[in-house]
Amino acid sequence: MSAHRLALASGGMPESRPETRSHCITTSLLAKLIVWAPDREQAITRMARALDELMLVGVSTNQGFHRRLLADSAFRAGEMDIEFLDRRADLLGPGADKAIELDLAIAAALAEHEAREAHRPLVSEATASGAWARQAKLDALR
Repeated sequence: MSAHRLALASGGMPESRPETRSHCITTSLLAKLIVWAPDREQAITRMARALDELMLVGVSTNQGFHRRLLADSAFRAGEMDIEFLDRRADLLGPGADKAIELDLAIAAALAEHEAREAHRPLVSEATASGAWARQAKLDALR
């Protein structure tokens, strides 16, 4: 299995780099993302940004899990132990990212609006008369 595309968005941070390897044996490691920072908080912030810039297309990834983990206040504070994920099973699932969900809903609404606008007949008030013009106006209101 290989990724079709692995890249950091242009202007990627110098503190992060994707590392890829080709394996002859079956392994789940396709790539790893490494960041460096002088302290934990800065490292978490840099990793979150690097994950946002990372594009891995063609395979399933665990980027969503890592984003949720990095956003968790207990993780950010270092309040973890061996049972952390047992207690926080909500981080494991593919929970919907509300910001991304809102962005997608807005994009879908804008696309629908543009599609309707493209098919709307243009009828000016000066030429609008008769049953055909009234029907066109009604269709435009849908």
